[in-house]
Amino acid sequence: MRFAYHALVLDYDGTLTLGGRPAPRALEALARAGAAGRKRVLATGRILSELQAEFPDVESHFDALVLENGAVVRTALGHRLTMAPVPTELDAALRSAGVAFRRGEAILATDAGAATAALEAIGRLGLDCQLVRNRGDLMILPAGVSKGMGAREALGDLGVSFHCAIGAGDAENDLALLDACEVGVAVANAVGALKARADVVLGETDGAAIATLVDGALVRGELSIRPKRWQVELGAGARVPGSGVNLLIAGESGCGKSHLAGMFAERLIQLGYSICVIDPEGDYESLAHLRGVRVVGGSHELPEPGELPALLRHRFGSLVVDLSHLPPAARLPYQRAALAVLQAEREATGSPHWTLVDEAHVAFAADGGAPPVDPAQKGLCLVTYLPGQLDPRVLEGTDLFLFPLSPGGAADPEMLALAGARPPPKPSGAGRHAVLVDGRGGEPVTFELLGRRSAHVRHWHKYMRAQLPAHLQFLFRAPNGQVLGAAGNVSELHHDLVGVSGASIAHHAAAGDFSRWAGEALQDTELAEALARAEQRLSFGTEAARHALLEAVEQRYLERGPQAPPRLGSAG
Repeated sequence: MRFAYHALVLDYDGTLTLGGRPAPRALEALARAGAAGRKRVLATGRILSELQAEFPDVESHFDALVLENGAVVRTALGHRLTMAPVPTELDAALRSAGVAFRRGEAILATDAGAATAALEAIGRLGLDCQLVRNRGDLMILPAGVSKGMGAREALGDLGVSFHCAIGAGDAENDLALLDACEVGVAVANAVGALKARADVVLGETDGAAIATLVDGALVRGELSIRPKRWQVELGAGARVPGSGVNLLIAGESGCGKSHLAGMFAERLIQLGYSICVIDPEGDYESLAHLRGVRVVGGSHELPEPGELPALLRHRFGSLVVDLSHLPPAARLPYQRAALAVLQAEREATGSPHWTLVDEAHVAFAADGGAPPVDPAQKGLCLVTYLPGQLDPRVLEGTDLFLFPLSPGGAADPEMLALAGARPPPKPSGAGRHAVLVDGRGGEPVTFELLGRRSAHVRHWHKYMRAQLPAHLQFLFRAPNGQVLGAAGNVSELHHDLVGVSGASIAHHAAAGDFSRWAGEALQDTELAEALARAEQRLSFGTEAARHALLEAVEQRYLERGPQAPPRLGSAG
């Protein structure tokens, strides 16, 4: 099932009708939208009494009214002003200037030709007001009021995120309305500025256009729309649409996938999207520093899968579900149950807009039965170092592929083959780079990653106990090159540091091998710096270096868990 939009926000004059009561065809389409569970919002510059004089049963056709260009909102929760009214002293000044106007609850409505006189009066009185044109009409509004602001207020009352809404209009005062919704639509008779801003321009006018929109493929989510204003910037020239796509982030262990996925998640959150992160290793807890994000699980209580939607509904927030303290055998059943619940919630309410699943080859394995989430619904971000193990149906439904590059700037051939892309040119510069591939075709885009706004937390659970690939393991050697043992994770490194010979410790510390391994294999800059300082302790003797190395590992990893093993100390 594809993602369907859950609300329609429609302008009145010039959009729903070209004059008088809307045509029956349009009202019948709105009735069908309401029967399908979609919220219908009318957003108009009109004063309520004037609207009701022409369209007396307006409230029977809409779930909310945004009046006076956003200054008044009327929903089942009540009738309220979103801003203090235009000061009444302006009335006398306009009358003395010969300007005819009508006062609403918050605004003054007049003719566009009165703009100069209105500006002079506002300036003379020192008022904080704004003028907004609606073709030949002019509205004098409290500063900061717009249809977009009013629409978001109304949608909030209705429990629908603006990222699940389509806005449609025809005139200058609808620019803010289109910007406030996920998808903006202009009718055929719209002014040029609105058509230029719109994501979709309809071929019809008034009621016929709205009926076509309401019953059409766009509302049902069957058209691939990538609004320009809702783009996640990852680096120069690399942008990912905020909706309507599935994204796969893949690469070998230690290449920076989780850093990149975390950056993508935080930028979605900052654009107002609701995201649920399924986090098997505790890598995304730092997202809790962002407004509206809650972390559950980890060292705190992990709710049942069925409780997750209620945690997301509050203010369309985001959620990180940390499974790092769940027994490994219990993680897959929990993930599949949670993902099924989240899909049902999204079908019903539109949120979460995105579901991000790390270690995705587990929950979406090719041999794991039907995928727990329908890829056609879009809004799925999968992160894995084993993309070849993903269900083929998931790969077929992937729209964009994102691959971190190696420190030398090379792209993994297997990853490129997965996306059907040619090798991109190697990047210039020493920064961290990645390549973005659009599954629809086109050249891969190589770019330097932007920085994270929230600190990246390393895979401390994974690097503590799970085995790294053989080529990333630390090989303890004697000074003559003989291999003495291999450490496949941080816990094994700590164990081997205790028992390995002093000659091996001195050999590796002198060459900076420990700090280099932490930086390159684990991509852990903090540990690498701590180990580099410990390696310098070699000047005080082998055992001083051993003790400092152990202490660096313990402080960075072993002491982070609630059930950390006892400090093992150095070999005496």
